[in-house]
Amino acid sequence: MSAAKRACAIEAWIGEILKSYTIPTRVIELSTVFVEYLEKDGIILPGPEEFVQLRQEVDAILERFGGVVFPKLNWSAPKDATWVFGETLQCKSFEDVVLLIKSSEFIYDDLDQCRELGIQPKLCLRKWSSLFPSREFRCFVSNNSVVGICQRQARTFFQTLLEEKDDLSDAILHFLEEIVVPGFSLEKYVVDVYIDRNLRVWIVDFGPWLHGDAILFDWQELCDLSQRESFEFDTKEHFRIIESSLGILPRENLFYRLPQDILDYAITLKEQQVNEE
Repeated sequence: MSAAKRACAIEAWIGEILKSYTIPTRVIELSTVFVEYLEKDGIILPGPEEFVQLRQEVDAILERFGGVVFPKLNWSAPKDATWVFGETLQCKSFEDVVLLIKSSEFIYDDLDQCRELGIQPKLCLRKWSSLFPSREFRCFVSNNSVVGICQRQARTFFQTLLEEKDDLSDAILHFLEEIVVPGFSLEKYVVDVYIDRNLRVWIVDFGPWLHGDAILFDWQELCDLSQRESFEFDTKEHFRIIESSLGILPRENLFYRLPQDILDYAITLKEQQVNEE
């Protein structure tokens, strides 16, 4: 798993081959001092005289990317901390970036992974793009064969996906087989992609095989598919979307909407009210 985890870190795969097929991204290696700051309890933003070089690098990237970015570390984006800015990952300043990643538990997991693998944590700033959730897909590749593709946002039924299903499947499958499989270093992995209205496909992120949510599949099913001797991708079976409102799954990150101390306080207050009644 360690080799797969390394290969899926954004700084590892965003090389010359795949760079043209993803969101514009800049990677900054974080100093040990800044990592120690991130790991400290509490959220106190650094003063203007602290982390000057990092601040300058972030400001330069912001200017290059039109003033708005969204951050992540080596693997994870702080999706559990979107409550900070009203359900968005948009950052318009160095302080925004620091506040968002400092508020995320996902980021701490990345720091732990970096420590275990012996690699330096990276701050990745990606150009902000207004993406439609209906156009996000998770793809499963095993032994360099695409064994499954499914809608990424499984909490919503999108009528347009039904109407475009065959075209979407063909475009994504072609992109994976012609661009991703030859250009990525692993034989088994998960890749999230975005397909625009012109059916152009973009890489969003990579993840190790058997890691993360299989969404509209389950991992045992995907493993069984990957072991077939003569597997052939069939859109009807292996390209999956929510086909009615009855198929909607529970919302993602439901328990990351507020800080844990606020959630704990709310639960305690409710218990007190119940006891008083």
